[in-house]
Amino acid sequence: MGITNSEITKRYANKFYPAVDFSSVRWLDVEGSALCAFQPETALTESPPSVEVLPGTGLPAVRFYAVGDYIRHIIPLPLDVDFRSPIYFRCHWSSGSETTTDDVNFTLMYQVLLTGGSWEPAGQSLDTAIPNDLVSGRFKVETTDVGVLAGGTINQNTAELLLLQVAMNATVAELGVTADEGIYLVGLEMAYLPRMASDSAAQSISNPWA
Repeated sequence: MGITNSEITKRYANKFYPAVDFSSVRWLDVEGSALCAFQPETALTESPPSVEVLPGTGLPAVRFYAVGDYIRHIIPLPLDVDFRSPIYFRCHWSSGSETTTDDVNFTLMYQVLLTGGSWEPAGQSLDTAIPNDLVSGRFKVETTDVGVLAGGTINQNTAELLLLQVAMNATVAELGVTADEGIYLVGLEMAYLPRMASDSAAQSISNPWA
C-alpha cells in the first residue's frame, strides 16, 4: 500500500539567490579587470552598487554605497512552494566595519506579476520586515533574522512571475561609504514548505502550471 500525502511530514526547503545573479546586475569587463560593474536602469547615486570581490574570499558580491540603493530579481513563481504557508526570507552579507554597534537593514519588497497584467515595480512589503542586523566584526559571515510573507498572500493559481527587490539601509551615515567599511550583499535566501500534489493528481499532471 502506498503512502499518501497526508502521511508525509513536511519539512522546510530553501532556495538561495546569489546577489550577483540578480536580474538587474550586469556583468561588464572593466579594462580587462576581473571586477565588474553594476548598471541600474538609472543612476541611483554617484557610486551605484557594484559587483566586487568580497575581501579575503575571492567570491563576488554586490557592494552597496548609499542608503536606498537596490538590486532586483525576477523569477517564475516556483511550482514547488506552498504559498498557503508562510514564506521566510533572510539576507547573507558582510561588512568591513569593526564597530559592533553599527547595524544594517535590508528591505525586501516584492511584486506579483500576472499574465495580461502590467509590468510593475516591486511595491509590496513583507508582512514582517527583515530586522536590522548588527555588525559582528570586520568581514565576518553575517546573516539577518527572517522576514515573513504571510501564508495565502500570493495566489499561486494565477500568479506567473515574482519580482524581488533588496535595498540597503544603514543607520550609520558613513557605513558603506568609506573604502574600508563597504557593505556587501552575498545573497537572498527563501525558506518554504513544499507544495504537495493531491493524491489523485500526483501521477497524472499534464500541465505543471495548471
